[in-house]
Amino acid sequence: MAPGLIAGALGALAAVLLSLPLHSPDDIFLNSLTVGLGTGVLAVAAGALWSALGRARLRTFEAVVGTGFLATLVAAFLGESLLSGLVAYAAPLAAVAFGAIAVLTPMIDARRVPTWSGAVALVVPLGLGVALMGQVDTKREALALPSTAAAATSTATATASTSATAAASGTARAAGGAKTAADVRGVTFVVGEGSQSQFVVREKLAQLPLPNDATMKNAALTGRITLDGRPSTIEIDLTKFSSDQPRRDQFIRQQWSRQPMATVTIDSIGALPASYTPGETVKQRVSGRISILGKEAPIAFEVEARMDADNVLSLLGTTSFTWSELGVQPPNTPSVQVQDTVQAQILLVAKPGA
Repeated sequence: MAPGLIAGALGALAAVLLSLPLHSPDDIFLNSLTVGLGTGVLAVAAGALWSALGRARLRTFEAVVGTGFLATLVAAFLGESLLSGLVAYAAPLAAVAFGAIAVLTPMIDARRVPTWSGAVALVVPLGLGVALMGQVDTKREALALPSTAAAATSTATATASTSATAAASGTARAAGGAKTAADVRGVTFVVGEGSQSQFVVREKLAQLPLPNDATMKNAALTGRITLDGRPSTIEIDLTKFSSDQPRRDQFIRQQWSRQPMATVTIDSIGALPASYTPGETVKQRVSGRISILGKEAPIAFEVEARMDADNVLSLLGTTSFTWSELGVQPPNTPSVQVQDTVQAQILLVAKPGA
């Protein structure tokens, strides 16, 4: 039994390590611990199978292992409809685990290892799985203002219409020329493509010992921005937030489906610089109100803003708040508890419009 058990344990160790860089479709049920347990069971089965068949029936042993690998792939394909990304996660892990058993078992048997060594070898991947089970797959990338080159590329096809609108409103200036507050008086910038929002909250999964960052992103933003003292309003569809965990996304959408729109209103952005050169980044703190789930609360943003030569306005607002400050219950479940503080960013890309 020991050769199959040791080979399975080595495959389990490799699978546990490989599970970390792979994108888990569900960190609660598919993490290094569950991978270690699953491949550990496979190692025990391999040991029992080798004990029953032995080297005399090597081809039968390899055929059974190959059949097990194919059955695992079929199960992953069937589960893909319930858990998106399951095949991409399970297939390489299964290949490593079953491959190690098929290749290494007869090699280890030739060395006549002691019987007890199989049980000892199995402890390593199981212990590693426990130690690493809090290292879930998280992706946190802060939003940033688009580069001036990217902004120029994205607006190249709209230059003619943008220039016409700017000229009609008296905002057109020579490319790269200085601007003043008079140039944006009466102009409304319409939020459009390239805008997105993101919030990051610390969450604790019930089955994992360590917390991790849950990052939700959303490109469903609309609104109008003014720079002349009139109110600016941004609307965000809360049901369009998504992350790397489908079950988390489904819960968020269900919780916010009755009142899906959140509205951020900035009454005034404050005083503008006396003059401004297109392409420069201006930093300013602005305050306003957020209406979410039937509640209204004050909110403030640290803002970075830039207007390019063709009058494309880019703004990045960064803030933090607590669920209690908004008067909103945190989105907790029996299996997931989130911390009260939320880090949020809103990136707006807007062009002059009606």
